[in-house]
Amino acid sequence: MIKKGNLKLKKMFVAKKPLNNVKINNKSINKANEEKKKASKLSRLKMYRTKANLKKMTTKINEVRRIEPSIKWFNNTRTISQNKLEIFRNKFEETTHDPFSVVVKRSKIPVELLKDEKDCVKKKYKNESFLRIENYNDVFSKNKKRKKPKLNTSSLETFVKNAQDNLINYKSDKDDCLYEKKTEEVEKKSSKDILLKIGQSKRIWTELYKVIDSSDIILEVLDARDPIGTRCKKLEENLKKDRPHKHIILVINKIDLIPTTVAAKWINIFSKEYPTIAYHASINNPFGKNDLFNIIRQYTQFLKTENNNKNIHIGLVGYPNVGKSAIINSLKKKIVCISACMPGQTKYWQFIRLTSKIYLIDCPGIVPYDVQDSDKILRSTMRLEKITNPQFYIDDIFKIVNKEHMIMMYKLPIDTTFETSEEFLEMLAKRMGKLLKGGEPDIFSVSKIIINDWMKGKIPYYIKPDKYLDEHNRGEQIKIEALDSSKIRSSDNTVDDGIDHDKVKDGIEDDKVNDGIDDGIYDDKVDDGIEDDGIEDDGIDDEKADDGVNVVKADDEMEL
Repeated sequence: MIKKGNLKLKKMFVAKKPLNNVKINNKSINKANEEKKKASKLSRLKMYRTKANLKKMTTKINEVRRIEPSIKWFNNTRTISQNKLEIFRNKFEETTHDPFSVVVKRSKIPVELLKDEKDCVKKKYKNESFLRIENYNDVFSKNKKRKKPKLNTSSLETFVKNAQDNLINYKSDKDDCLYEKKTEEVEKKSSKDILLKIGQSKRIWTELYKVIDSSDIILEVLDARDPIGTRCKKLEENLKKDRPHKHIILVINKIDLIPTTVAAKWINIFSKEYPTIAYHASINNPFGKNDLFNIIRQYTQFLKTENNNKNIHIGLVGYPNVGKSAIINSLKKKIVCISACMPGQTKYWQFIRLTSKIYLIDCPGIVPYDVQDSDKILRSTMRLEKITNPQFYIDDIFKIVNKEHMIMMYKLPIDTTFETSEEFLEMLAKRMGKLLKGGEPDIFSVSKIIINDWMKGKIPYYIKPDKYLDEHNRGEQIKIEALDSSKIRSSDNTVDDGIDHDKVKDGIEDDKVNDGIDDGIYDDKVDDGIEDDGIEDDGIDDEKADDGVNVVKADDEMEL
C-alpha cells in the first residue's frame, strides 16, 4: 500500500527492470521513420505532378503469330479485263439509278474501280474542269490560239433576223433589268424580316441530322399541289453521296386537293428516280396506306438480313406544313403527334412505335437556304402573324391563280377589272368594310386575309406537270449542247490512250451481262401507284382517269 496524504492507493503494478542492461537509442528510430515518411511524401507529390500514360494503360501486347505456309500466296492473282470492267460499271450505274432495285453487299463490289476520275480525284484548284476543256498553253503560251466568239448564227442575216424576232417577242413583265422592278426589289429587300429565316436555324438542322443518322428508311413528304417546290433536292444529293445505304421513298401527300389525272402524272415522273406513293393523311379514311405498308414490308425483309433482326427506324422529312405528323397519325389510327394547319407545330424530333420492330421518327420542317422569300410564304413555311409586309406577296399569288377565280372567290362583281394587285386589294377592302381613318382602304389586313386563305387551302391551285416536263426537256437540251461544244473544243487536245473503244462498245450486251462476276445486285420491284377503285371511298370526288400505273392492293394487315 502507498500512502499519499489521507489516501491509500493500491500498488497495481511494478515496473520491472530489463533483463539485459541494454540502452535503447530512441533518436535513431525516429530518424528512420522520418526518412520513410519523407520518401513516401515525395513519391506522392511526384504522382500528383505527373500524368497517367494512357497508351500504356490501353495498349495490349499482341501475341506473336505465324502465317500459314500456303501455295495461295504464290499463285496468280485474280484479274479482270477492261471490257468486263466496263460492262460491270454500266450494270452497276443502272442499278444505282434504278429506284426499284437495291444493291446488296457493297463491300464485295470494287467500287473504287467503278467510279470515274472526276469523282475519285479531288480538285486541286477551282478552274480544273475549265482547264480540261481548254489548256493553259493554248491561251497564254507562244503557240496560243485566237478565241472565236460564241455565236448561235452562221451568217449576218440570221443574226439580224433573230434580233428582230426578239424585239417583237419582248415583254416588259419578264424583263428584270427595268428601273421600276429594281426599285420594287430594293423595297422588298429593305423590308426583309429576320423571321423569314424560320426553318433554317441551327436547332432545326441539328434535329434533321439526328433523324437522318438514326433512320434506315427516309420518307420525303411532298405537297401534291406543288411537289417540285416542296422537294429538298440538295438533301437527296447529299444522301446519295455520303449515305448511299439510306433508302428514300417519296410520299405525295394531300392528293385530295388535285385531280387524279394530275396525281398519276406526278407519280409517273417521280417513280423514275425513287419509289413514289400517293397519300391522303386521314385517321378515318386514309388513302395509299396499304401501298406504303407494302413498300415498308419489302424494305424490312431486306434490312433484317443486314441489321441481324434489329429494330428498323423510318424518318419523315420535308417542308413545314406538308403533313408529316398527319401521316404518322393515320398509320397509327390515333392522334400520337400534334398536327395543325399552321406550320411550325413540331419543334423537336419524336420517336413513335409502329410495330414491335419498326419505329417512326417525326422531324420538324426544314427550308433550304436557296429558297426565295416569296416561295417561303407561298409554300406556307411560316406563320401569318409573323409576316410584317404581306402586301408584297400578293403579286406572286396572282401569278399562279387566275384573276377570274379570285373575283369569284371573294364575291366581287363579274365586271370588275384591275391591272395591279393593289387595285384588287383596295376593291376588296371596300367590299369587306376594312377602312382606315378618312375612308382609306386597309390593304394590310386584307392581304393578311388572302394569305390566310392561301395557307389553309381555301384558294384552290395546283401546278401542272406539263410545265415541269417542258422546263426539264429544255434543261436537258441545254446540257447536251454544252457537252457537244466541250467535245468539239477538246478534240484538238485528245490523247491516244491505245484502247480500241469501238471494240469495247461492241462487247457490251444491253440485256444480259455474262461476265462471271457476282455483282451482288438484288432486284426487288416495288409496286407503287394509285388505287383507282378506292378513290371514291377515300373521300376524293374527282373523276377517274386511266393513269397507266400498276397497282397491287394489300388488303391483309401488315405482318412484320
